[in-house]
Amino acid sequence: TLHYMPAPRFVTRGVAPLVGQLSGRWSTDLQYGDRIKAVIRSLYESADLL
Repeated sequence: TLHYMPAPRFVTRGVAPLVGQLSGRWSTDLQYGDRIKAVIRSLYESADLL
């Protein structure tokens, strides 16, 4: 699925300093931040870093 990425000059920076704050803001998915954190955790675990 392709998603539209707004030009940087039209993006307010710093509105979600934590990954969990992206939910419902960057994506309408209310679990978006949790899903990103799960992917990151999985990557760290597969690399034996956790």
